[in-house]
Amino acid sequence: MEEASDGVTITQDEKIVFANGKAAEIFGYSRNELMGLAVVKLIDEKYYPLVKERYEKRLQGMIVPSTYEIEMVTKTGQRVPVELGSTRINYQGRSAVLVILRDIKDRKRVEEERLKLEKLTAVVELATMVGHDLRNPLQSIENAIYYLKTELPCLLASEKGKDMLRVIDNSVNYADKIVRDLHAFSAEKAPALKQTDVNMLVEETLSQIQTLGNVELRTELRELPQVMVDKDQIERVLMNLTLNGIQAMENGGTLTVSTKKAKGFVEISFTDTGVGIPEENMEKIFSPFFTTKARGMGMGLAICKKFVGDNGGTIQVKSEVGKGTTVVVKLPLTQETRGEKQ
Repeated sequence: MEEASDGVTITQDEKIVFANGKAAEIFGYSRNELMGLAVVKLIDEKYYPLVKERYEKRLQGMIVPSTYEIEMVTKTGQRVPVELGSTRINYQGRSAVLVILRDIKDRKRVEEERLKLEKLTAVVELATMVGHDLRNPLQSIENAIYYLKTELPCLLASEKGKDMLRVIDNSVNYADKIVRDLHAFSAEKAPALKQTDVNMLVEETLSQIQTLGNVELRTELRELPQVMVDKDQIERVLMNLTLNGIQAMENGGTLTVSTKKAKGFVEISFTDTGVGIPEENMEKIFSPFFTTKARGMGMGLAICKKFVGDNGGTIQVKSEVGKGTTVVVKLPLTQETRGEKQ
């Protein structure tokens, strides 16, 4: 028991009466602290009724599952997933339960990564299929709009006719954006690297964007060396991040786009004074199809992460609810620094 690679405890009267070194390590207590500690303090409350029921049945000699998964609570309050195996024994002349605890954090993490990979594979397959199937009808609608504008000027001269055309045109553009986003995310295309002036690219991108009347757009562009990136991909990133910042400030605010040279990298920062991102959403924001907006598929940030990564860079987000968000894109200065973690 002392040399076991798994945690081992013995419980009597719902208290710990023995614990090996590995069990103490899992729980974050010393072995002396564990002695006499109530089991209820070590089990996540949502699992306690199940554990208690099986504990009592086992003491009565009834057959219950010998191995199952629960979450235990460490001394610092952290939840640790464990595989728990137990059996009834006699200990110092009295009935007790011997418990084997295996920390399965790493196994759970591997399972989660595998599920994410499977989901991502399904997304890529779906994107390829949807993008292919939607392009033809969208083109047909586009052609029909052009014909109507050309051949039926009298009918469409009315405001109602113009409104209907705008609705169709906007809907087609929105559907086309979905197709382009899906294609961009799923396409396995190597970036076309060219020497690029990042400051000039920022200015060109921002010149294409119309801000809301209550949103101020500021730039703080420092002198930079040129970088080897795919200009079209990085322009798409800049566009998405700028629009995200503006949309986060429905009640007005300031979006500051700044650049600077860092060690081996060029940094582009987008800082807004908007609503911020709740902590529970921070891990999901780069996931495909995750969005809190009423309109949109949630592909914007996923595409940004993909494009920045394809160009050897990184993207990081810091946010505080009610105060705003900062997104930092780092692009390598040279081929040698591509892929470095900063």
